Amino acid sequence: MPVYHLEQPREHDVLCKVLTWRLGCPEVLRTTSPETEQTQRKFWDTVICNPLSAHRYWSYVDESGDMVAFVGLTAIDHVNRNAEISLIVDPTCRRQGIGTHAVEAVLHKAFYEMGLHSVYGEVYECSPYYDWWARLLTKMNVSAPPIILPDRKFWNGKFYNSRYFVFMSRIR
Repeated sequence: MPVYHLEQPREHDVLCKVLTWRLGCPEVLRTTSPETEQTQRKFWDTVICNPLSAHRYWSYVDESGDMVAFVGLTAIDHVNRNAEISLIVDPTCRRQGIGTHAVEAVLHKAFYEMGLHSVYGEVYECSPYYDWWARLLTKMNVSAPPIILPDRKFWNGKFYNSRYFVFMSRIR
């Protein structure tokens, strides 16, 4: 089995690969405005390169250093010790377990390195990964039941519900 790990993102990967991946799946994105090279550049400059940002992202790379996923913790709240998870996987690498391993890696970082207590997320019903997240939550034995939030995403002329979920640290 290949070995993957988290590392600091490289500018080219974020500005080119992540933008291309995001353009390929707008129905899953939390952002409401269209992605452009300019918005991705602003994201690099104001979030990735900003040590005071409340968001942290990592490239999930294979043995040769190629980025296969981009994973992050957003809206990090050190007082309440929580953050929101963010994940996008290279379309050519999907259905290989990479997303699951990237989530496990970022949760390890959140709970063991950053001292967070919970990591939450939201996935829209219009997302092709809606069922994947449900299976992952079951596999990871998430104790808190997900909550369905009505009409959270307007996509293609229709409102879609979302599933809101939380991973809890086992560290006390």
